[in-house]
Amino acid sequence: MTKPAFTSSLHNGILIACCNGRNDLKKHIKKIFSGFIIFILFGNAFAHIPIPRGWYADGSVGITNTNSSNDSNDNNDNNDDSNDDNNNSSTALGFNVNVGYKFLPFFGVEGGYTTYGKSSSSFTGNHAFDIAAKAIIPFPEVGAELYAKLGGAQTYPEDDGNSTNLFYGFGADYWLYSNMSILMQWTQAKSNAGPLNLFSIGIGFLV
Repeated sequence: MTKPAFTSSLHNGILIACCNGRNDLKKHIKKIFSGFIIFILFGNAFAHIPIPRGWYADGSVGITNTNSSNDSNDNNDNNDDSNDDNNNSSTALGFNVNVGYKFLPFFGVEGGYTTYGKSSSSFTGNHAFDIAAKAIIPFPEVGAELYAKLGGAQTYPEDDGNSTNLFYGFGADYWLYSNMSILMQWTQAKSNAGPLNLFSIGIGFLV
């Protein structure tokens, strides 16, 4: 079995996304995700695997983007820098883990934990716990599925108080075996300090 050319393209896309600015990051994320969708729908490199149901767990690693509007605590800041101080955006390496149950081929519920990159003042930095309903569009003929998540998250911004806010996202799974899949997803948790974003790639297991 030959290795799909998509794998090397995906790796190169992630490296480019990590090195460029926020505008380029958004464009490369769209390209990577589009390539992944095309791969799972039309790339029959593996045997067709029935999409399973039941308990599952997954984990992923990727690029985070956090946007926060902070009140300035430093009165010595220059006035012409105030806009930058009040609207901070940063990228980092983050990860996500989830445990869920798929009741039907098109519906499931899951809970998860996400950290949006550690900092000098905190091991986890911005992080959140979430619970969400998962709407699924299965493609059993190729062993793949697209999904969207909607729920709530208890967010813990590094520079603001914790709060309960909206959580949502979308992604895709490709089942390599009956109990193992690869996945790509984007999620966002709202917080008092601003939106917390994660674009990640990972692996899932039926448990």
